[in-house]
Amino acid sequence: MPINHLKFINKMINKFIRLYPNLSINLIVDIIEEILIKAPDNYFSYNMVQEHPELCKQCGQCCKNINFKCEHFNGRTCDEYATRYDACAEWPYYHIDTGDFDSGLWLDPHCAMALGLASLRIDEKLKEYSDMYEMS
Repeated sequence: MPINHLKFINKMINKFIRLYPNLSINLIVDIIEEILIKAPDNYFSYNMVQEHPELCKQCGQCCKNINFKCEHFNGRTCDEYATRYDACAEWPYYHIDTGDFDSGLWLDPHCAMALGLASLRIDEKLKEYSDMYEMS
């Protein structure tokens, strides 16, 4: 697993341990593992990315990570953000047919959108467990 993915997962674990002190650390880690590692294609979609444009800080990480030179990338942000290439508009939802990984969330700890989308999904799942814990 790439070091950036480990950093991303670590950020999520630390964040949600602070947010849900009433839940077991093991439960939090298990849920994060399921959502980000074992079944990301069940939790993230192209449509989800399109529904949350407010999470994008236009940091240029997608431009730096997609494997082609783009004339619209000025080194920091995209000069044609509204009409950017499909591959860029899909970031951080990613699909490669090489067998390395399937569709899911690109775990880039510097991408505000990836962090935001992961937080949304993890928070949804943890709230379910937190509600059950408070009811008992």
